Amino acid sequence: MASGILGNTDGNDSNQTVYTVGASTLAVVNVSICNTTASADDVVLYALGNGDSAATATTIEDLSLGAGSVIERTNIVLETGGSIVFNASAGTAISVWGIEEAV
Repeated sequence: MASGILGNTDGNDSNQTVYTVGASTLAVVNVSICNTTASADDVVLYALGNGDSAATATTIEDLSLGAGSVIERTNIVLETGGSIVFNASAGTAISVWGIEEAV
């Protein structure tokens, strides 16, 4: 099973799936979001269960991330088919890392 960096991307002002757990697998992930721009950026982070969509009920962060700032969330457990979805502007990047385990 995979471990280490599981996905990363730069924001593009739309909901982007950064990582999805594969079949017969669970994952424990950490997320780091870094705003590399000179101004604050609105960031939304979702942790979705299998079949869920990005909505208020699946939001784990909805904030204005200051210029040059970082936010991290750790120990997010995802089931098979679960995913991390991210929405921010260009210049705000996300990395998802962790470990997958067969179930």
